[in-house]
Amino acid sequence: LRRDGYATVAIHGNSGTFWNRSKAFKAIGFEKFITAAQFPANATRDGWFFSDAAMTDQIIGQLEQAKKPALIFAISIEGHGPYLQVPVDDKARRDAIPAPPGLVGKPLQAYRNYMYHIEDADQQLGRLWGYLAKRGRPYVLAFYGDHLPPLQRVYSVASFDNGKTGPEQSVPWFIVGSDVQPRRQHIKAWMMGSEVLRAAGLAQTPYYLLTAKAERALDENPADARREDILQGVYSLGRLRLRGELANGLKQVQKNQGGSVAAARSQ
Repeated sequence: LRRDGYATVAIHGNSGTFWNRSKAFKAIGFEKFITAAQFPANATRDGWFFSDAAMTDQIIGQLEQAKKPALIFAISIEGHGPYLQVPVDDKARRDAIPAPPGLVGKPLQAYRNYMYHIEDADQQLGRLWGYLAKRGRPYVLAFYGDHLPPLQRVYSVASFDNGKTGPEQSVPWFIVGSDVQPRRQHIKAWMMGSEVLRAAGLAQTPYYLLTAKAERALDENPADARREDILQGVYSLGRLRLRGELANGLKQVQKNQGGSVAAARSQ
């Protein structure tokens, strides 16, 4: 997207050294990375770090300053665990949160702390969505969880409507926009890139074309015997990408299989 004329900004209310993000985001192609050190001194804190309200302020501020189309990748931190002793600004609101039957003691405390901060995340997501809708410019808004919350004590007590255990639940995601048709479907994290580009109507790179093809194959043929081959092919492409060998791997795939992901398994 930067090569296509977009401003590229990453935002995270934590240290840029954590997970080596400052160097990683630069290597990925982001022009700017706003870390906790760049948040205003009076920015709202809730939880262990900066609140989602403070993060949303940064997102909106960057869009207000943008003189060209922008890609903003923001990593929320307010809802991060551990949850048993995580700070909350409004304890009365936290203590009024209803809980599943059977949760008592420490599991109940962890659950309510988690739900308190997730409610904040939901409110700020709505605030950002409302801002984008009123801005009068085309937009795509993607929201997803990167992993399940560490609530093992809650999972051991609570039951879920779909009959699965806590660790078996899918992590939620959605993409909305000024011209986006929502889809109700569970997808893998590696499918997000092609989903966003498709929603924005932007050209896909060979890598994303291939992952999009794999996604369609998995979606259309859930019982296909090649399912494991397809998944392993995508994982192999990811490993090639991390080693800087993706271009050669893609050429080999296209040569051997005319674009089939399964061939990447052998690379």
